[in-house]
Amino acid sequence: MSATGSGLGVSWHQLPEFRMAKVWGDGWEIFCQTPVVYVAIVLAEFLLGMGIARLLSLPLSPDAVHGARVFAFVIALACMFALAALGHALVALLVYQQFNHTPETLSANLRRVASRALPLLITGLLVSLAVCAGFALLVVPAFIAITAYSVAVATCAVEATNPAASLKRSAELTRGHRWPVFGLIISFGVVSALLDAIVRFIWTAVLGQPAPNGVLALLQTCVRLAPTAYLVVAWAVVYCHLREIKDSGSAIAVS
Repeated sequence: MSATGSGLGVSWHQLPEFRMAKVWGDGWEIFCQTPVVYVAIVLAEFLLGMGIARLLSLPLSPDAVHGARVFAFVIALACMFALAALGHALVALLVYQQFNHTPETLSANLRRVASRALPLLITGLLVSLAVCAGFALLVVPAFIAITAYSVAVATCAVEATNPAASLKRSAELTRGHRWPVFGLIISFGVVSALLDAIVRFIWTAVLGQPAPNGVLALLQTCVRLAPTAYLVVAWAVVYCHLREIKDSGSAIAVS
């Protein structure tokens, strides 16, 4: 069954064969098989990202010129995006293999990600640039870019496609299913905001005063680790479901 569209590639009606309830269920089942591994990947992303940001800020004195601070911030942000792309690629490989009951060792997947680090990084960068360009033009194009290219990194990791082909493939996979995919993306923000608010409320209720910014950020990050890991797994499951639907169940081996 086909779905009506907006003319911008966003489906107005969720296609019946793609059900987010099934994504959440499969994601939970896969996450529960090796939760420590997925949480560890997300934790490693955070620790490495914070470490890089800290190292870049060390040479800057309080009276450092504004340009130096901006440059350090941009480099740190780029490094965090790069780490996120590699982390999500590793999760995508693990989830795809568990989804298709073809498990491989974590070390083998780490080697695969390392061997494809450059195309994965470029793919993640292109997605980020597309989203930023969308926000610069208008909010709606940004949302379209976010949903259209939401599985580009997973495609690059699993199918070993080049960056341009990964973006094209992602757009093809998500076409007709972008509203439910967009709903998952919104879930990231809603869950994170809700957990942050709960941590802030509990701290204030127990101690009677606001938490220091650094302590609050650390606590919020710790509380978000497991939910974030699960959401990243669910995002990879979206790729598996979309690929199953678009490829009519045909099996394509991990390259």
